Amino acid sequence: HYTFLRLDEVPILDLGDGGPPLTYRTDCAAYAGPDRGTGEGKGPVVWVGLGEVRQQSFTTSRTLDRLDFAGQVVMVLSDREAALMAAVPRAGLLVVAEDAGLLRKGLTLSGRDPYMEAWGSRRALSTEAPTLWISEATANRILAPTGHTVADLRQEAASLAAEEVARLETPVTAHLRVVGTTELKAPARDIVAHLPGEAARGETKLDQEMIMVLAPYDGFGRDANGTLYLGANDPASAVALMLEVARSWRASGYQPKRTFLFVNYIGEGTEYGQAPDQPLDPARFLESRRGFKDTYTLKAIIHIRGVASPAGDRLLISTGGSMRLASLLEQAARRVGVRTHRVDEPVDLSKTFASGDTTYRWRRTGQEAPTIVLEWEGREALSRLPEDTPDHLSEEHLRQAGQAISLALMALGSLTTY
Repeated sequence: HYTFLRLDEVPILDLGDGGPPLTYRTDCAAYAGPDRGTGEGKGPVVWVGLGEVRQQSFTTSRTLDRLDFAGQVVMVLSDREAALMAAVPRAGLLVVAEDAGLLRKGLTLSGRDPYMEAWGSRRALSTEAPTLWISEATANRILAPTGHTVADLRQEAASLAAEEVARLETPVTAHLRVVGTTELKAPARDIVAHLPGEAARGETKLDQEMIMVLAPYDGFGRDANGTLYLGANDPASAVALMLEVARSWRASGYQPKRTFLFVNYIGEGTEYGQAPDQPLDPARFLESRRGFKDTYTLKAIIHIRGVASPAGDRLLISTGGSMRLASLLEQAARRVGVRTHRVDEPVDLSKTFASGDTTYRWRRTGQEAPTIVLEWEGREALSRLPEDTPDHLSEEHLRQAGQAISLALMALGSLTTY
């Protein structure tokens, strides 16, 4: 089960400045932060910039404790400052999106209740307020009467010292309204296919080693304003590739020595009310059948995203530090004439391998199972946008990615070492 926020109506932002009405998904959008941000509020807009804030304890900060913007709508320039504002009284919150494309993306909205009280008292440490992303153009419209721009404020914010707070009052009064229903424990129907390995005698029990292949299959659906997000490339092309790999293996008679678990999952990062941007926990898939977590040692996780992007000319390989796994993918791609590019950056999925967690055999010593994410270059250009439709797919890129990934998985399934 997972928890998320479903919008009941199109969110409203009215600046009351006599200018043209703001357009949802162009000038403003519901904010996809770690906590729910619903309600209705109205007040003069004040820009607030925060230097580094040092917490005095897990939940308190002297700097934040001194702030009070009750009756005012706060505007901030970063997600970091938006998160800190949860501890400050406010009538509403406007977050200037660094990338205007975020306003058009279909993103899962958190249903997690932000309200928190200090232990042993009834003092609120964080409260809920209507929260919206706004474009830089909208922010500049709010700032226009002050003679400042977003660029000016970003420069000022960058120079703030630790614990320093900057603010700028504006004469603009904003009215925010975000109405939604928190869907509690919505069923998550993951699709799990188990392909047992058949290792020969003396091959060090390779059949007890598992390769997990992941691809998301849920889309955003329709937005509150009726916009349909099909997700043809991201995630549907990843699902298509996984299905074709399984079909072609069966048709060719290929039998891996290692065991495979193919997973199409839903509810990425929203199970149990956690924030939508938190990493997926593969542990839940080992519970799909009794005995999995005790029988198998997870050898690797292959996470496939959109692989049919019309842009780009190479397969991107993101790894959390597993050079051997990345090299295997690169070698397989070269054999079928597919270009690759390694993106040496941490993989969010790897955060699930927390040191000291002994719940599962494969989590005993930190990142025991290497994780890799594969996608075709250019996936982000249309990801979660209305334009991600079948007519924007590249069959050739899907074919190339499929050949490279299938060959790499076959090598993973058969090689004693890699």
